[in-house]
Amino acid sequence: MFGRKKKQREARTVTVFSDLQLNDLIVFKPRDVLPNGISDETLTVEKIGTYDFDQDLSADFTLRHASGHRFSAAYDSDENTITFGRKLKRSEVPDIFDEDDFADVFDGGLSQVNLQASVENLPEDLQLWIDKSYQRTVADGIGYYYESDRRELGISTYEDGSQQFTYFELEGGNDRNSLSIEIWSDGETDVYCEVTVKANVVDTYLCHD
Repeated sequence: MFGRKKKQREARTVTVFSDLQLNDLIVFKPRDVLPNGISDETLTVEKIGTYDFDQDLSADFTLRHASGHRFSAAYDSDENTITFGRKLKRSEVPDIFDEDDFADVFDGGLSQVNLQASVENLPEDLQLWIDKSYQRTVADGIGYYYESDRRELGISTYEDGSQQFTYFELEGGNDRNSLSIEIWSDGETDVYCEVTVKANVVDTYLCHD
């Protein structure tokens, strides 16, 4: 007897950033708007987590460079933009921002906070990541983070594997740069410098399977 032929699974293709899955590759074009480590490089999707802001879910992609450096990335389908994030080391923050001015970012009693950055002697790996000045746009926001991709699963309860954090956001003066600060329940504080660009900086998406 002849067995039935197994139906071959169609090859998966990725045409938009939000369709990326673990271990997919992204090849970026050489572009002046892209920071060092992303421009003209190939990055691997190492992890996909999920941010929840007022039950609005947003995928958080961790992209790994061959050197081991990692960047966060979020895709905005309405604007067709990608926001890349680079986590600042604790030692880098006082080199870039005045400590007293930076402390004002966390003062909820201030209606307006402007933050100046020292950009004259930035190391090469921070070029394009930092703007000269920022204005606070969000103070004491509350968000939740899931270590897994929950966009298809949705949210059952905030206790279902999520971590709560408080966040502050600042926008640069050039509409490209921003800062995101996350304070976790254990007191750990993460500071991300961010760059937002059009998604057409991607040359190719390569599927892992």
